[in-house]
Amino acid sequence: MRALFLTLLTGIFFLIGIFINKLFKSNKLVETFSIGMSFIVLFNIIFFDIIPEIKEFFDFKYFLIVILGFSLLKILDFFVPDHNHHHKEKLDNIKEHNNHQTHLGVITILALLLHNIIENMVLYNITLGSFKTGLVLCLGIGLHNIPLGFQIESGLKGKNKFKVFILTMSGFIGGLICYFFKSIPLYITNYLLSFTLGMLIYLCFFELLKELFVNRKNKGTYFGIGLGIILVIILHIL
Repeated sequence: MRALFLTLLTGIFFLIGIFINKLFKSNKLVETFSIGMSFIVLFNIIFFDIIPEIKEFFDFKYFLIVILGFSLLKILDFFVPDHNHHHKEKLDNIKEHNNHQTHLGVITILALLLHNIIENMVLYNITLGSFKTGLVLCLGIGLHNIPLGFQIESGLKGKNKFKVFILTMSGFIGGLICYFFKSIPLYITNYLLSFTLGMLIYLCFFELLKELFVNRKNKGTYFGIGLGIILVIILHIL
C-alpha cells in the first residue's frame, strides 16, 4: 500500500503547481515563466529519462512507434481549438492568445497522461524493492510535475477540470495497473515508452519551443529556463 500511496502523491505535485499559478493570477510573466521551465523539464525527461531507457532495445519498429506517437498528437492538435497563434487583428489579440493558451494546456495534458502512467508503474515496482529509493524517486517525479502543473493552469485557467483530475490521478492509475496485473510484459512497456517519446518530442519542440521563440523578449521566459535548469540539476543530484 505504501507503493500505491507514493504513486498517488506524485499527482498532488501537479496540483501544487496549479495552486502556485493561481496565486500569481496567471499574468503574462507567469505564463512565459511556466513555458520556459516546462520546456527544460520536458527536455530533461526526453534526453535523460526516456532515451537512455529505450536505447538498449531501440530498433526500426520502435522508431515507427515513436513516429506514431508524434503523429497522433499532431492529429489531435487539429481537434483542439485555435492551434494557430498569429495575432493578425489587434482587437482579437487577447481572445486569440487565451484560446491558444488553452490549446497548449490541453496538448500538454494529452502528452503527459501516458508518460505519467508509465513513470509511476516504474515507481511502484521500485518502491516494492526499497521504500527509501521509491521515496527519492517520488520526490524527483513530483518536482518535475510542479512546473508542468504550472504550465497546464496557465493554459486552462481553471477550465477542463476533469482533464486535470485525470492527469492528477494518472500516476495512481499506473500504480493500480501494477497492483492488479503484478507483472507487465517488458515489450509492452517498451512500446509505451516509445509512443510516449514521440508525443513528448512533439510537445517539447513543436509547441513549447515555438512559444519560447515568440516570447524570447519576455524576461519571464529566461527566469523559467534558469529555474528549470536548476531544478533539473537538483533532480540529477538526488
